[in-house]
Amino acid sequence: ALLAALGAAAPARALDPSAFRIYRPIEGVEAPGLHVVEADADLFRASRAAAGSLSDVRIEGPAGEEAPWALRITGDPARERVIEGTVVDPVSLPDGTVRAVVDLGSGPARHDELRLDLAGEEFLCPVRLEVSEDGRTFGTLSEGERVWAIRDAPEARHTSVRHPPSEARFVRVTLLHGAGAALRITGARAALRDAPDVPLGSMALPVPAAKRSPDGRETFLDVDLAAAGLPVEAVELGAGDAAFDRRVRLHSSTDGAHWIPSGGGVVWRAPLPAGAFPAAPRGGAEEGLRVAAATHGRRWLRIAVEDGDSPPLRVTAVRALWRPRLVLFRAEAAGRHALLVGADVPAPAYDLAALLGRIPADVLPLQARLGAASANARFREPVKDVPLSERHPAALVAALAALFAALAFWAVRLLRGSPRGGEGA
Repeated sequence: ALLAALGAAAPARALDPSAFRIYRPIEGVEAPGLHVVEADADLFRASRAAAGSLSDVRIEGPAGEEAPWALRITGDPARERVIEGTVVDPVSLPDGTVRAVVDLGSGPARHDELRLDLAGEEFLCPVRLEVSEDGRTFGTLSEGERVWAIRDAPEARHTSVRHPPSEARFVRVTLLHGAGAALRITGARAALRDAPDVPLGSMALPVPAAKRSPDGRETFLDVDLAAAGLPVEAVELGAGDAAFDRRVRLHSSTDGAHWIPSGGGVVWRAPLPAGAFPAAPRGGAEEGLRVAAATHGRRWLRIAVEDGDSPPLRVTAVRALWRPRLVLFRAEAAGRHALLVGADVPAPAYDLAALLGRIPADVLPLQARLGAASANARFREPVKDVPLSERHPAALVAALAALFAALAFWAVRLLRGSPRGGEGA
């Protein structure tokens, strides 16, 4: 009933399709009301708006009317409970490890993530978590997750550790010896997410030929995303090596020649030796192959793997990842609908976004599907406001020539009519 009420809103105005370059049919609109389609890579790359915003999208209804729509980004941080912790007894041990105990208070709520405040600009180290109810006897909760940071890349910083659910009051954190300068644990908090992670949208990319840095300590992979517009938020690598632990820096470019820092992180694989039985839980992870990215829709992506003195990492796959974008629109009637995109137009202003905020979360829109993209047959190149001088250049040249000729004739007449020097003296 709520969805039908949305479909019974005031009629929309007619849509002028001539400004849009790309046409995509929307299939499956079989009733009035609220419908949803998921944006795909082709839609992002066809958009001429800011990467991921899709603000040049318009929806056309069966009678040529403009259907209001709203964008929803899935995978935004879920509702969560956060427990502030108190860091006690932070120490540095002779073997280079750093340890501290986090007191979450009496009777803390269940938690499955520990977020650390770490003093350090560049580091990479595994983490061991141990828990206790009395602060004296500890048992291992997880071991093997990594924390890292890359200098001069604020988005390439990961200082949280996921772990099996726990209700323990005390969590002992040990940063095992790794790469980078010595660290200090300055703060911590525990959290429990109320919803599971949402699968990211993804696209497999061709693996380019690797290039080596002049000193032979770094591998470069320059990836062409085929067009601008993809809102890449992470990059995932496949690797043929059995075990590794490498820093990765990301750069992006609009022309493939000038590069801008755009993220990074650490990729690693640390399997247990054959026949070994772990004495402690490892948190369920034997590898981490994903790094954060912020390319802002640029077409080219450079992946720089810091190999150091190790052999080059054998990258076998590259995937671009982003949080899925959903286009929710209100259909006035069942039947043919179309999505138009690829125009230099301002973002629309509908009241649908505010209306959606008043609908209960368990009320779901009807699923529809985006058809294949094609050129919009009704597209017309916008007429530019060309100055008069550019619209009629020949007439302007003729007028200037006539003016110069007139000035020359007038100058000659003046010279012939002027009295000769010395006459009348």
